[in-house]
Amino acid sequence: MQTFNEGDSVALTPDSSVQRGMYHPRFIGMTGVVTGMQGKSYRVKISNKGKTKTLLVLPVHLRKHV
Repeated sequence: MQTFNEGDSVALTPDSSVQRGMYHPRFIGMTGVVTGMQGKSYRVKISNKGKTKTLLVLPVHLRKHV
């Protein structure tokens, strides 16, 4: 399993073999910042159409953004 720290930049890339902990398809390909953990999931803050949103995403659906 991947681990991320607060403040890490991540890309939202879904793994279709795991449906649990996936976000809405409109967020595919976006990048965000990890703000913390909630259980096994990470809280990821993204900007969507001028609004800041927080997603709960399992680490299998995240990749480090460089």
